[in-house]
Order: sequence, then structure tokens, then C-alpha cells
Amino acid sequence: MDVPAVRIDLAPAVATSSASLEISVGTPIWLHWLRIAKAQTTLARAGADRAPAPAQISVVVEPRPVGTITDEMYPAMLAIMATAHALDGLYDQIRGFAPSRQGKGRPARQRVILEAIKDCFKVGKHWQRWLVQLDWLFALRDPAVHPTHKAGPTVVHPSGWGNVAAEYADYSADNAERALELLEDVLRTCVDNPKPASRGWATGTGKAALNDLTS
Repeated sequence: MDVPAVRIDLAPAVATSSASLEISVGTPIWLHWLRIAKAQTTLARAGADRAPAPAQISVVVEPRPVGTITDEMYPAMLAIMATAHALDGLYDQIRGFAPSRQGKGRPARQRVILEAIKDCFKVGKHWQRWLVQLDWLFALRDPAVHPTHKAGPTVVHPSGWGNVAAEYADYSADNAERALELLEDVLRTCVDNPKPASRGWATGTGKAALNDLTS
């Protein structure tokens, strides 16, 4: 007796899904502000070096390029603002390591930054110096970001541009370098003296930022 043939078709099972893969990325903007502050401070000093040399009697000197006062002022202004922005961004990165505070009112931004640094790192008495320096820095930053016109007596420019409006002296290479030194001092102290919660940040992002600033 003939046995009928049996045909079995095997079709592979295919799993389908409507789910999509999403990748999230981000960059710490404050590190870019740090680099901008460093680069613009260098440009501000180069601009200051092109200030007219004082008159020299009986001395023969090689002529050198003379620029304009804004060759110094513009990068100095950017450097000072970038330094303040970098410190503001540093605060945003570390504030999660600090215990929550229930403060009253709205303290000045630089005071908020300083309190977070004190909470996250063992800064000793450094904060007393930083208190003065941060108030100075943000007193320059704020009128640059929120400008208002005002008139006042002239002042002597530190780079030798003569008697100028106070704003030209405020946004000088000297002050840009002072601001950058503050940022380096804060970073170095924090990297070297973390509390347990901020140790990972100090050995990672903090150390990388300090190397970037000082290299």
C-alpha cells in the first residue's frame, strides 16, 4: 500500500518590536567656558603688550606694533565673563554632592556657588579669600551681562593707555589674569581636597579640567 507523502513547511518565527533605541549625550558647558577664559586671557595680554610704550629719553628702541585699547578690552571682557560662567557651571556639577539647604531669600549667585564649594570640599580658610574675590569677579561680570550707561571720572589704565573711562580699566588683561587665577585656585583646592561624596568628581572631571586650564 502506498503511503501518501506529507509535506511540512517550517517558517522561521520573526519577533517584531516597536521599541526604538535612544542614546543620550551631553557635554559640560562649563569646561568650554574654562577654555574660552584661558584663550581670551592670552589674547587680552597680547593686546596689552601692544599699548604705546612710555616715552624713553636717550634710549634707542626697536619700533613695535601699537594696537588699540579694544584689542585688550574685548578679550578681557570675554575672559572675565567666561570665568564667572565656568564657576557657575562648576556649581551646577557639584551641587548634587552637597546637603540640601533651606535658605531664606535669594542670596547673590557667587555666595550660592561658594556655599556649595564649602559643602563639597575641605577648603579650610580658602573660602575667606574666595569670598572677596568672587564678589569682585561678579561685580565685573554683572554690568557686562546687564549693561547700563553711566558716566564718571577717568582712571589711569594699568596697561598704559592713558586716562580712560573706568570700564576700559575694569576689563583689562590684569583683571582677566586675576579672574583666571581665582578659577585655578578654586579648582586646584577642590581637586586636592574632596569630601567623600565628591571624590569621584575630583579624580575625574575636576582633575581633567585643572589639567586643561594649566597645560
